[in-house]
Amino acid sequence: MVRKLLLFVFFGTATTQALANDPALPYEKCADAPYLAETPDGIVGGVNVEYDGSIAIFSDGACFESKGLQVRAREIRFDQDQNEVSIQGLTAQTRAYRFRAQQGVVRDRIFRAKGIGLTTCKCGEDLRIVAQEAAFNTESGLLILEQGELESYGIGLARLERLQIAIDQPITTAIPGLSAGGGGSINVPFRFGYSISDGPTLGVEDLPLLGEEDRVNTTLTLLGSNLSNPASRTVTIGAAVSESGSSLRFRMVFRSQWFDLYSRLESGPLFFTVDTNRDQATEVASRKSLFEMGLRQAFRLEGLLLSPFGRIAEEQTSSDNDPQPHSAADAYVSGLTAGLELRYPLELKEGAVALRFEPWTLGAAYNNDLPYLAAGFRLEGRYSRDFTLRLAYDYGLQNRTSRYLYERREPVSRVWGELDFSELALRSSFDFLDRELGASVRYSPKLPDGVLTGEFRYRDDFVPNNDGFDQQRELLLAFEPNPLNCTYSFALAPNLGYDFWRGGFSRAGLELRYADCCLIWKVGYQQVFLPQVSGEVAAGRFSFGLELR
Repeated sequence: MVRKLLLFVFFGTATTQALANDPALPYEKCADAPYLAETPDGIVGGVNVEYDGSIAIFSDGACFESKGLQVRAREIRFDQDQNEVSIQGLTAQTRAYRFRAQQGVVRDRIFRAKGIGLTTCKCGEDLRIVAQEAAFNTESGLLILEQGELESYGIGLARLERLQIAIDQPITTAIPGLSAGGGGSINVPFRFGYSISDGPTLGVEDLPLLGEEDRVNTTLTLLGSNLSNPASRTVTIGAAVSESGSSLRFRMVFRSQWFDLYSRLESGPLFFTVDTNRDQATEVASRKSLFEMGLRQAFRLEGLLLSPFGRIAEEQTSSDNDPQPHSAADAYVSGLTAGLELRYPLELKEGAVALRFEPWTLGAAYNNDLPYLAAGFRLEGRYSRDFTLRLAYDYGLQNRTSRYLYERREPVSRVWGELDFSELALRSSFDFLDRELGASVRYSPKLPDGVLTGEFRYRDDFVPNNDGFDQQRELLLAFEPNPLNCTYSFALAPNLGYDFWRGGFSRAGLELRYADCCLIWKVGYQQVFLPQVSGEVAAGRFSFGLELR
């Protein structure tokens, strides 16, 4: 252990010294050097060259260039007899990384280095990987690090016995579990928020843990919400484990008078679920518990998609506002189900015009009830050239209400369309069954400092359900600043909404973005004054995020 610690300190110190003594090239590309030598693995160059027998010694801006990689050093030796390139105190640059090593040897398409420091930072090394050894394939562009550690601001985050990195990919994709979506955004598992009425919310959610082969296959959750309000206070404990083709999720939510349990296991076509689901038991008919075990497998026969399934389950169909299980007004159904879902997508494309038609049907048989049958289709047309136009119609019907929610396909008759032209976007939809019309107009002109977006949202429910969200006339204004390119710079991203139906501001928010050498830090606050859709509440929320530069 002491030996490993000394090696780690030695390599980290050497990497820092290499940063301080980073040699600069007097030219942009290695191919522009006054003296060049072509090797089987790349180009070696420099301002001066001397010969020691068959060894060419390049100095004064010495460099080595290969596929996607440019190395610079004070001295590079090329053994012409052995076709071997030796480099001391090197610095390498790729599109996504800066790479430093004490020494390296290039031979037979493999660049082997020792005492490595790897960073994505524009300056400094506040986020880096230090490793004892590395091997870089000059043909494939893959870098393999051995015996490494991921550090942030000098704090070790994870040990990496073996890590494979594509030199054109961000570190978030190289280490599964760190990425959240696309680009350089980082999954930040720490949660912090504050509400005036309910108090703080803090903890970790889906905290990634490295497993075998240094892949994130386990996450942990420990989150306390609304800690100052006994009526709404919750403590959530959970974990998730995933392997190839299998996954397990577990979560317990503790409240003042009861707790909820959720667990789901999936392994190939098999699945098993337990969900007491009393999180919102104070609302009538909101509690729907579930216990199920079954299997489902998808097949393709020519253009036909088949998905047979079998299931044994107990589902809750109705409940009262009593959080205790199996209270007087609760109703349950249980039994066996065997079913089959069929889909047959058809697509025709001619130039800028595309037409897609996908009919489907689903049937289910029960051991103690009448069969269930549902069918429908989607018809969609698309045109893409100077502008993009999409029109679609969804239709579905059923012979009766299914016994279980799992196989239920609610009736639908809905038409919708989208039009995108330059900076203008139009959306519209009409639900023939719910008699609801929705539309939006969005205009996003590009300004010198960013993009200013104005959007008007319209909704009209011709058959009101008295939930307070039958109408919407909301104008949203938001500004998205240009990406931060300068270190130690900041930007503001404000947004504001106004409700013309009720007369007042619907929402307001502001996000502060700050760029250091390695990361873009995002801290924001969003306040909803007038909720616009079901499930939205009048409250404030803090947000926090990180993004790689």
